Amino acid sequence: MMLTLAGNCRRVSSSACFVEISLEKIRFHFEGALSAEHHLNFYEAARFQYAAARLTTKLIQFQHHGNFNKRITDKTNKDALLATHKDGSFDISILVPFAMAAAETFVTTPVGALMSYVFERVLGKTSNSEVVDALNAQTVIAEQFGRVSDNDTATVQQALRIIEQQQRDLSEAHDQNTKHLERRIAELERERLLGAREDQISKIDDVRQEKLLAMAAPLVGEMATALRRSADTLEIFDETLPGTSHRFLYLDREMAEEIIISKVDDQITAIRVDIVQYNKETGWGKLRLSTSRDLITFNVPTDVKERLRERIVVEMRKTQTFVQVYYVRDRAKEPKRMILVGIIDE
Repeated sequence: MMLTLAGNCRRVSSSACFVEISLEKIRFHFEGALSAEHHLNFYEAARFQYAAARLTTKLIQFQHHGNFNKRITDKTNKDALLATHKDGSFDISILVPFAMAAAETFVTTPVGALMSYVFERVLGKTSNSEVVDALNAQTVIAEQFGRVSDNDTATVQQALRIIEQQQRDLSEAHDQNTKHLERRIAELERERLLGAREDQISKIDDVRQEKLLAMAAPLVGEMATALRRSADTLEIFDETLPGTSHRFLYLDREMAEEIIISKVDDQITAIRVDIVQYNKETGWGKLRLSTSRDLITFNVPTDVKERLRERIVVEMRKTQTFVQVYYVRDRAKEPKRMILVGIIDE
């Protein structure tokens, strides 16, 4: 099972250079707390690894068949391999066979992209104001752009690219501002990862989406428990191509706690809302239910953001819009935020 991609590799012709890759490599990287001494709490590590293994195996099943088994048995288990540990804060790397185009394969989307699809729904999004405040606190940004404003999208994107290129310096400062930037940069990577596979991702219909989310959300919550004592942050990287490392998840303790105490509804809800605020670039916004004056934050997942972009802008001119959402609820089952995945024509 081989995939041929351009990259830093052996020369095979005068005009092209390719590398044959048979395995997708995903690295889970912990930093801070016990992981800084190359340790994890045994119980927390076991819970994380069990949840990550179940999530990965079921995503491989979904990748091949468009569905997954409730129980993982010898027959339904897939060949995701645990790679040897390397020196660092604490890393766990897995090797996943690529799904190649075949009649029996539902999607050829890599497992890392399917993880991104899930994280886009389970995790909330950073607001532009939080990101802009964090950018303005960076000396290099202030020197080049002066003060960045919330509505200057082009400058925000330029500033983020500069910060992304200085990732090493950013990761060494663990204040609240840099956490917002780390989070947004990971969101942008998921956007690139999913955007490149739009044709395959679009095969996931509402029914499959519901099943995926019902399966994955509690497992992501289990993975987040590793940030109680074992580490301060968890990052997930796609390192499939030799010499490359693309981070598509950044999770700190505050984000992890929100995931642990929250529950994403298993089913989509159709409801009338008033969309009060929306950022086309980030997919973050605020809406008001027809039964309340309170505002609730919502996010639009990257893989549907482009399709809904202009439609949401039009709907903001109306007092009521019929939308499809997943509620994200707290332990008291009260709505904390929403995931907006569709608009219904009336």
